[in-house]
Amino acid sequence: MFESFAGRSMQHCWEQVAGMLGKEVPAHWQHEFQLRTTAALEAEVQAVHGIEAVLDSLDVPCCVASSGSHAKMATTLGATGLLPRFTGRMFSAADVARGKPAPDIFLYAASRCGVQPRDCVVIEDSPAGVAAKLPALLRGPYTESR
Repeated sequence: MFESFAGRSMQHCWEQVAGMLGKEVPAHWQHEFQLRTTAALEAEVQAVHGIEAVLDSLDVPCCVASSGSHAKMATTLGATGLLPRFTGRMFSAADVARGKPAPDIFLYAASRCGVQPRDCVVIEDSPAGVAAKLPALLRGPYTESR
């Protein structure tokens, strides 16, 4: 499950599940899943101990480039108290043509932050994200591919 779904957009996940089922996932099931996921994140997600001090010590621009939706980022960063630190600097797979493991989200985030991809550092928590960061860091400026 981790290899197939972690670090991927929900659109990708629903497409994978539909392929496994041989039919589309019912909209009511997707809606119920979203409600339960949001409730669980609001109740359970916690910031990594010491992350605020790390963020305070940075003297370079930083952002969030996630496979999650803007709403999910607002939920998780809001629950951890980190949302104000990233306002205007949150980028979602929904903003680009291809989600992770394609490098689009990292290239887009670098472009929006005014930084060359080769000058970026990416911190990732999923195989899809690690696969996406490697080509992103070697490329030039982002060009829209939608």
